[in-house]
Amino acid sequence: MIKIKKASHKNVEKIKSLWCEFIDFHERYDSYYKRSENGTKAFGQFVDKQISDRNALVLIAQVDKETCAYLIARLENRPSVFVETRYGMIYDIAVSEKYQRNGIGEKLYHATIDWFQKRKVKRIELNVATSNPVSMKFWTKIGLKPYYERRFINIGS
Repeated sequence: MIKIKKASHKNVEKIKSLWCEFIDFHERYDSYYKRSENGTKAFGQFVDKQISDRNALVLIAQVDKETCAYLIARLENRPSVFVETRYGMIYDIAVSEKYQRNGIGEKLYHATIDWFQKRKVKRIELNVATSNPVSMKFWTKIGLKPYYERRFINIGS
């Protein structure tokens, strides 16, 4: 059975481990995602801060008490030059490869939608690596639409 719950500081080590798997997976598609020497430690510090922040949500998913996935989301604000300034941002959703395609990502997403709705958020955004076909398929399947495209060029050696 899949259990979704808010993460606590005691879950940070497992979240860091899942993040490493998540980032290493992305690196297979784009070397830009190569982890730095202190990347895992820095990510753990980031997660700790998010867990303590009332404007952030860190969820974990467990199957038979094993933590197999996490999601990080935040309330964000656009500049006041727009009518709608408040929105929800999903930073990461990572499901360990052996648990993928079992509905865990969707359960995390729907729990996050509920959290945002309770905070009167009308719009949710996230970034998707277009080089990652797994992520692209997942977010399209659950109904997210592209609205913005960020482009890049490597100019260094």
